Amino acid sequence: MSEPLRRIKAYSCIGPDTDKYYLPDDEVAAIWGLLERKYGAVRRDEIFRLMEIRSSAFIFRALFKGNPITVIRKRRCRDEDVADFHEMIGFKSDER
Repeated sequence: MSEPLRRIKAYSCIGPDTDKYYLPDDEVAAIWGLLERKYGAVRRDEIFRLMEIRSSAFIFRALFKGNPITVIRKRRCRDEDVADFHEMIGFKSDER
């Protein structure tokens, strides 16, 4: 019997400053925990079933299940901020 398919980390550009990060399901909760510790509290919008963190460099958004994460880079976001975010979530530069 074969193993079930496991989602790998993947990236998709959906706009000039907007990316989607697809994560393995078993890593989603831990990564949102890291985001919350580094960038601020998760706000939840019950009407739209949306979760969001706003920081000085990024806006992180996802539906309540948390995957994929839409990342919007703000005007003050630097290359170093993106590199730090990628390192934190275990996203290698060659995966991008």
